[in-house]
Amino acid sequence: MNHFPCGVSTINTDKNAMKTLNNFRNKITFSITLVISLTFIGYSNNPEVQPSIYSIDVCSNNEWFDVPIEISEPVVGCIGFDIAIQFDSHLATPTGVVMLNNSLIDAHALSYITNIVDETIYISIFLNGNGGLEIFNGKGSIATVEFKKNNTFETPLVLNTIITESYETYTQQKRIAPIHCIESNCGERNAKEFPKSYGPIVQNNLIIELEAIAYPNPVKNSLTILCNQTATIRIQDASNQIKGIFDNIPAEKPYTIDISNLQSGLYFITVSNSVQLKKLYIIKQ
Repeated sequence: MNHFPCGVSTINTDKNAMKTLNNFRNKITFSITLVISLTFIGYSNNPEVQPSIYSIDVCSNNEWFDVPIEISEPVVGCIGFDIAIQFDSHLATPTGVVMLNNSLIDAHALSYITNIVDETIYISIFLNGNGGLEIFNGKGSIATVEFKKNNTFETPLVLNTIITESYETYTQQKRIAPIHCIESNCGERNAKEFPKSYGPIVQNNLIIELEAIAYPNPVKNSLTILCNQTATIRIQDASNQIKGIFDNIPAEKPYTIDISNLQSGLYFITVSNSVQLKKLYIIKQ
């Protein structure tokens, strides 16, 4: 696998990140090897597929090191996905700095949010509205996460990286293994037509997969949610603040929510029942 030099061609407006980039010019680095396990949840038609294992080099000095997030296959039309990195807080903790790799994708068109829970850092990488990752060719690092060492260690550090799910919209889904992507050119769509699903393989034939769509997207004042089952809807902004929870949304009936009081920006829509969950996102104009 080809690797990009640590710290090269990355971009972030965060002051700490810029300081980090400047430090690359002045510090002496050494490499340690990480084993990252990429598990792509629920998007394979073959239940026998095993997680892919990659060995990567990581920049490090006496205080911190960077973990690249690797994309292993070319994809088309990807608009966003979740990544979870498990870590041992006795060894290291994430600083919250995520550097987007400008040499592989247009980092100006991307944003991210992070959340740390139970020794796992959850990173959501998504587009800032218009445009899309029309083509992501080849392998390489899409982003880099900075960790601070809590103890001195010389042996390889093992982290598990799991791409948990991509964001769904009311547009047609495309299954391009191993990443589950969405077409970025939406076009018009019948509100009652559910997207074709390639998502989780349900072993119990009695369980019907939860499906949901949100429209229009982008949206100005009134957002409509359509589910195939009774569900709960939760709306969160890009900082994970809950903006509304709506229980017992009826199945197969459009449910309209007034979001005129929300500020412009990106919002996450979580649709769930007792056993399943779907994540969508919308752009509020």
